[in-house]
Amino acid sequence: MSDAIHEVLDRWTAAFNNHQSDAMADLFTADALFQDFGPEVLSDREAVRDYHVSRVSDEH
Repeated sequence: MSDAIHEVLDRWTAAFNNHQSDAMADLFTADALFQDFGPEVLSDREAVRDYHVSRVSDEH
């Protein structure tokens, strides 16, 4: 794998492990598509951020 991919994966892991929703969303483009295990496809960076905020809230 390239260094750029490793860098992104390292940033994603750190943001995920530290429950940093803004940092998670920053890894996606403004027009990103994101789908977790559910049927709904999210369609922008803000939706990805909101998704991660809701997941962190569910855990606490």
